[in-house]
Amino acid sequence: MKRVVGLTGGIGVGKSTAAAVLADLGAVIVDCDQIGRDVARSDGAAYPGMVERFGPGVVGADGEINRPALAAIVFNDPAALADLNAVTHPAIDAVIAERIAAAPADATVILDMAVLVESDLGKGQYAEVLVIEAPLEDRLDRLSQQRG
Repeated sequence: MKRVVGLTGGIGVGKSTAAAVLADLGAVIVDCDQIGRDVARSDGAAYPGMVERFGPGVVGADGEINRPALAAIVFNDPAALADLNAVTHPAIDAVIAERIAAAPADATVILDMAVLVESDLGKGQYAEVLVIEAPLEDRLDRLSQQRG
């Protein structure tokens, strides 16, 4: 029987490391952050709706979404963030469902999702939640090493 587990935790706690360990143990990893990036690409399901809602100013010279320009809009305006989620989340959920369905019947599927608790993404698609935590000092060390 397929087992679907949501994996979450704050920034810098080691979710990616935990996902890699679980993958080494045979779990199927569904990287929900990557799915979010994929559906926002110019050939992605959410791209047309994003451009329609936020305008051509969020499209870079390469034709792709300019993530910093979009972030400047949505992280300062809760209504704009809700609009972005309304466009992207259905597309992300559809891919999550496809990946779960494609996994072997006896697989453990891990939904690696930073915003599992804060959003409705993946709701109803996982039965358990694994929360990764780490001391603040370790998190800050990881973030400074990874992102400067």
